[in-house]
This record gives sequence, structure tokens and C-alpha cells, in this order.
Amino acid sequence: MPYQSQEALGLIENWGDMICTPSNSEAPATKADLNGNTADDRPLILLIKDSKIIHTFFGNVLRESPYRLISAYDGDEGYRIAIERMPDLIMYDIDMPHLNGYEMCHQIKET
Repeated sequence: MPYQSQEALGLIENWGDMICTPSNSEAPATKADLNGNTADDRPLILLIKDSKIIHTFFGNVLRESPYRLISAYDGDEGYRIAIERMPDLIMYDIDMPHLNGYEMCHQIKET
């Protein structure tokens, strides 16, 4: 494995601060992708992190996987997308701009 890939994997292993599934984790039977298409029923992952490197890494890793990935770069945006899209899994950082990970997860669970 190239040096960069090993370094990126180390970042991911150490980054996993929290994983949050909404209290109402039942997702709709059909979900729209980023273009509004509803034909794709693969599980949806929401990644909320202010690092473009992490978003690029996960995008590359999940490109050929049975999952879809949507991204947010701060807690406010992540909360809004989580409520609108009802992802199957939310991965987020604790220390984020605008709304930290703890507050965001609490708000999602209360919704």
C-alpha cells in the first residue's frame, strides 16, 4: 500500500470520534440521490467533517461500495441534511464549526 494510503488510513482510524444513528433510524423505502433520482436504494451515509481530505478519502473508498455518501462540512449543514435525507449512518467529528458534534447529535435525536 502506498505511503499516502497508509497515512490516510491512520487518520481515519484516529478520527472516529463518534458514530450517530438517528433515534428514528428507519429510512424511507426510496431515497433521492444528489441529483434527485430515486432509483438507488443503497444505504446512505452522511459524513460531517470540516476536512476536505477526509471527504475525498471516504468518497474514493466508497465509490465502488454498496453505499452512497453525502457530505457536510459543519454541524449546521450536517443537521439540516440529516433531517432532510434521513441517512442510515451518520459519521461526524466532535469539534466542528457552528454546531459541535455533541449538540448536533442531541438535536438529531430530539427531532
